[in-house]
Amino acid sequence: MIKKQSPRQKIRNRARYWDSDYLAGFVKGLKIRQEYEYRRGMRDLHKKISEKYGLDDIDD
Repeated sequence: MIKKQSPRQKIRNRARYWDSDYLAGFVKGLKIRQEYEYRRGMRDLHKKISEKYGLDDIDD
């Protein structure tokens, strides 16, 4: 069960989580994730196109 926090505790916890190091790590994680999703999408797209048009499968 989640314990209800006082407003002062909320502010302190929020400050702890949103300090610059945490934020930098979070943004870096998002960028890595975004790049991964992009690469996977391009690979899937390449696979679909090569299957549809019978092109030779060329790895990057």
